[in-house]
Amino acid sequence: MKTGLEGKTVMISGASRNIGKQTAILMAEEGANLVLCTQKSIEPLQETAHELEELGANVIATGTSENKLEQTLEWGASHKILTYKEGKTQFRQEVKTLTDGLGADVIYDPVGGHVFDESIRCINWGGRILIVGFASGRIPAAPINMPLIKGFSIIGVRAGEYGRRDPIKGEENSQEIFRLAEGGHLRPYICKEFSLKDAKESLKYLSARKLLGKIVVVMD
Repeated sequence: MKTGLEGKTVMISGASRNIGKQTAILMAEEGANLVLCTQKSIEPLQETAHELEELGANVIATGTSENKLEQTLEWGASHKILTYKEGKTQFRQEVKTLTDGLGADVIYDPVGGHVFDESIRCINWGGRILIVGFASGRIPAAPINMPLIKGFSIIGVRAGEYGRRDPIKGEENSQEIFRLAEGGHLRPYICKEFSLKDAKESLKYLSARKLLGKIVVVMD
């Protein structure tokens, strides 16, 4: 799987989510440097940072808690960025400073909202912003002059629709996912396990949005 990511700086928004973690590891295996951006909780970055460090990626952990960010330095991150300060989301200057003024080459954004607003201001010339979703609850609007001036692309990434539009390519994607899973490249973060008799509690836990990564019901 050739992605052209070798030596590139990739920013992952929402890296505490399971899909963000898997994306970070796969991109690091392709030779990318990583900027990890998490808006909810930073604990899952402990395992991710260790794995990325082993892959040789330059891990820049970002989040909303200074104390928790300090922990990421012990987990293998080389730099940290506090993304929420003075009452608003801010990280563009730090990302540009850590990339010698260039910005990120690829930004993976399932968050939207203020994270997207900042992302378009720290994307490199000719970069790509991958729109995956809007977990923040706000669908942002892109000032069209920004991609004109900076020459970057905004690309919609909707895996399910891709497979429906092109079933052959969709099947190829599915087979690639199976290959990655069988090879141990996909390692989901499981935050909590429930026994089968407590399955109802697992649904309550899920609806309360307490989970980080995945929860599992064990068929005991």
